[in-house]
Amino acid sequence: MFDVAALISKYGYLCVFLGSMVEGESIVLTASMLAATGFFSLHKLMILSFLGTCIAEQIFYNVGFFLGKSILHKWHITSKLFNKIGPIILKNEVAYILSCRFIYGIRTVSPFLIGVAKVNPKKYFLLNIIASFIWALFSCTLGYTIGHFTKGLGLSFKYIVGINVIIIVFIIMLAKLVSKYFFIVNDLKIDE
Repeated sequence: MFDVAALISKYGYLCVFLGSMVEGESIVLTASMLAATGFFSLHKLMILSFLGTCIAEQIFYNVGFFLGKSILHKWHITSKLFNKIGPIILKNEVAYILSCRFIYGIRTVSPFLIGVAKVNPKKYFLLNIIASFIWALFSCTLGYTIGHFTKGLGLSFKYIVGINVIIIVFIIMLAKLVSKYFFIVNDLKIDE
């Protein structure tokens, strides 16, 4: 029989670290919800989420900074996106760097585009640390709060997990709507 609890216990923290490097939200929210039931330490999740997102975003920034122009020539869609987002980045560097993690759909590509825009490396490094801290703290706290609420309902573990999955899907759909609004307000249509 497949023991999910043993698998989570053995590889959960590694998955959170790696997951926060790539996508983040759903993995960190789920793990934080499980922390409310005792599967994980919330403090360890915050540290791993912070480190994972901070390292990954710094790598993506560096790739954009040093190799960005050549990559843009090869990837037409990224080039179109940069031509639209580049002016926003340059006009609002600090605000964009601090908020891009919360804009669904451009979270992963944003550090690359910020690097291509040649934002000062020292400035990005410092703002990346601050933004990673805010993102990890917010995401883990939100997940833990939701997990604590559903745990308080007194339901069995499988129902708690089911409710948490529904809540995560709702949060991701809401994030997509907010991101769509961001794209509409800033006239960012990359399919033209």
